[in-house]
Amino acid sequence: MALAGGVLSGVVASAKNRDPIGWGIIGALFPLLGLIAIAGMPMAQTTQAFSPKKHNDHVEEGIVEESEESKKEGILWLGFLLFLLFVLTITILWFGLRK
Repeated sequence: MALAGGVLSGVVASAKNRDPIGWGIIGALFPLLGLIAIAGMPMAQTTQAFSPKKHNDHVEEGIVEESEESKKEGILWLGFLLFLLFVLTITILWFGLRK
């Protein structure tokens, strides 16, 4: 199950221009949650290196802002994944200790 979750998460991450190895590891550790998290993430923006001679500074600033916003979305999804894992762990411990 860990292998399948890792491979599927890596393939989905690659299709969304994300880091397939990192997401593959997350998918292997948390198969279902990792796959849900990467599937819910938007496509990553690819940044291109522009030379100042060809484009003005306003265009370059817009590209940097899109990249930073994409990173913030990734951090939010990772936080959400960790929160779900925490809630799942507490729930399992609660019902496991009550018996």
